[in-house]
Amino acid sequence: MKITNTLTIIIVLILQYSAACQDKICLERDVAVRIANKLDSFDVLKKTQSYYLDYIDTCEILTQRQADIIKDQAFIITNNEKTIDLLNEKYNDCESVVKINELLIKDKNKQIKKTKKSLTFSLVGGGVVAIGLTTAILAILL
Repeated sequence: MKITNTLTIIIVLILQYSAACQDKICLERDVAVRIANKLDSFDVLKKTQSYYLDYIDTCEILTQRQADIIKDQAFIITNNEKTIDLLNEKYNDCESVVKINELLIKDKNKQIKKTKKSLTFSLVGGGVVAIGLTTAILAILL
């Protein structure tokens, strides 16, 4: 590539001394240098263009993968939020069952206390009657 650029520059420089082309092409040295630099920059562009196109493709692929990951994460977050809501509902249901059970336990404790009192009264009453009868029988027998 550099050889062709150099040949182009040489041809351009020689053409100005050619009698047939002398009136058509006149280049100064700085113009020829600028043309040579541009031709070299086109070669560099051609060489680096494939690299940058590959880089752009890689970036697009990475961007697409990141977008897919973000979509997946959003789906997972939505599912987790639904699970949290469901678990909160279950927790509230369990709390209401616990409250009902606590009320039932209190009611049963009250019933047990009433039963103990009635049993105590019957035992005391039965004991008093038994002592009275035993005393009466002993009094009669003596």
